[in-house]
Amino acid sequence: MKSKILVAYASKHGATAEIAERIGKVIREAGFEVDIFPVGRAGDLGAYGAVVLGSAIYIGQWRKEAANDAVIYRADGCVVVSRWQTF
Repeated sequence: MKSKILVAYASKHGATAEIAERIGKVIREAGFEVDIFPVGRAGDLGAYGAVVLGSAIYIGQWRKEAANDAVIYRADGCVVVSRWQTF
């Protein structure tokens, strides 16, 4: 099993990026290797055992780049283990 985890995010003003960094820190503290990238820079998903995908929400919608990449993650067979959003 691959123990490396990707935390990918889409952020407009930086708040979602900060949340991604915090999530990555907690995952690292649990003993996993973590990469944290904006969704457009995530690279080869085959290197990861899991993906945490998050996006800022505007007018009830995920940012376009995150919504588009969510489909790519599933198509590549990578499991999206979590996502976060603000209500």
